[in-house]
Amino acid sequence: MHVDESLNFALVHAGLAPKWTIRIAARRAREVEKRLRGKSRKGLFKQMYGNKPAAWSPRLDGVARIRTIINVMTRLRFCDVRGRIAFDEKGPPGSQTPGLYPWYEVPGHAARDMRVVFGHWSALGLYRSLGVYGIDTGCVWGGQLTALTLEAEPRVIQVAGREGAVPGHQD
Repeated sequence: MHVDESLNFALVHAGLAPKWTIRIAARRAREVEKRLRGKSRKGLFKQMYGNKPAAWSPRLDGVARIRTIINVMTRLRFCDVRGRIAFDEKGPPGSQTPGLYPWYEVPGHAARDMRVVFGHWSALGLYRSLGVYGIDTGCVWGGQLTALTLEAEPRVIQVAGREGAVPGHQD
């Protein structure tokens, strides 16, 4: 996660837990960064992958805590109102199981005091609403490569995706 207060933007690969403010999310990201820079990083790499726990809790500790932060910031698309990640839901909004929400629309989510840019969700495509910008437009699958200027009035810039890619094909 990267936060630029002067530009009023936060950038995250996938998403934020519903109860996290930008300030809390940045602290969580620093926890992971510290572990990834530490002497025990090799052990972390061996244990950081997995779907459990599926929801953030301040009571988490050790590898479970770090894994959950990583999962939220790198894998989140849909979750329930308690923040439980729906790892298998990868389609566009409207295709999800009832009771799940795009992470940025969870009822009762923490107020965001800065704009958020994210990717990781090519099925969502270009998304711009209420200070949230999804910019994964599936370049690797034959869609466009999308960038966003981080200005007071953000502009979308797009170029053609990779030649030979099969549009709409996703693994």
